[in-house]
Amino acid sequence: MGANAVKDAERQAKAEIKANQLAEKSKREAELKARAEAEKKAAAEQSRQSTLAKEEAKAKAQAAEKAKKDAELKAKAEAEKRTAEAEAAKRRN
Repeated sequence: MGANAVKDAERQAKAEIKANQLAEKSKREAELKARAEAEKKAAAEQSRQSTLAKEEAKAKAQAAEKAKKDAELKAKAEAEKRTAEAEAAKRRN
């Protein structure tokens, strides 16, 4: 009976060791998976922010171009107005 008890204890100890090893392996795999997922999310967020920055830069460039065109049109209109006023003044004299 004593030999059977020793063998059973040895089997149980081996089973516990194996279960602990499997648990440790599963834990490492879960940590690696979690780390990979976090890195993937960080990369996606960085990409999203980069896209937003590009869109913002494009919008600012378009706004600057529009402001430039508006300023040119205003300057042209003002020059035409002054020319017309100068011609009107000459006619009056």
